[in-house]
Amino acid sequence: MRRSRIVLGVITVYGGGVVVANLWNALADRPFNVAYVAAFGGIFAVSALLLVNENRKPRSTTPDTGGNGRWKWSTGMRSSR
Repeated sequence: MRRSRIVLGVITVYGGGVVVANLWNALADRPFNVAYVAAFGGIFAVSALLLVNENRKPRSTTPDTGGNGRWKWSTGMRSSR
C-alpha cells in the first residue's frame, strides 16, 4: 500500500497548502474564498487522518497464506494444490 500513502501525502500537502494560502490572503487583507477554505480544509483533515491511520497499521512481512500454509493461488507464486 505504498502508493496509497504517497497519494494521501500529496493530497494532505495540497489541501493544507490551499488552506494556508487562503488564510494568508485573509491576513494580508486580500479577498479569499471561504468555500475553498472549508472544502480544502475538509480534504486536508480527512486525508491527514487516513494517512495517520495508514501508518499505524502493522505491516506484515510474511506472504498471505490464506490460513492453510500455502500461498494463495491469486498471488501466482505457488499453487494451492
